[in-house]
Amino acid sequence: MIALILGQVRFLLLSVCLGMALLFGYELLHIIRWIFTHKKWVIWVEDILYWCLAAIPAFIVLFIYNDGVIRWYGMLATLSGGILYEKGLGRPVRFALAKILYKPRRRWDHWKQKRKENRLKQKEQKKSRKKT
Repeated sequence: MIALILGQVRFLLLSVCLGMALLFGYELLHIIRWIFTHKKWVIWVEDILYWCLAAIPAFIVLFIYNDGVIRWYGMLATLSGGILYEKGLGRPVRFALAKILYKPRRRWDHWKQKRKENRLKQKEQKKSRKKT
């Protein structure tokens, strides 16, 4: 009896940790989008791929720790883990990552701006060559 209860407690804790890990992974995806701007369709594809890949650890937790039975309290624990991450750890982690990655983003923006300027110069040079 005690082993059964401990197994369910373990399942609940793993579900909470799973929710936190899934939201942390999505946070990393947001950071990548913040550094490198994407088109809307690329963002959609990234989201679909992320959630398809996120289903794998969710399936593993359900399959291994709960014998493949989907229980409502497991889903509720995963959701509460995500909310717990967002309201608790999410803000400091987001702030720390943004602070660490601010300089690389500025460099990336600077590089993109220089590249754009070089392209415009090349177009102008081509136009001036065609005129002469």
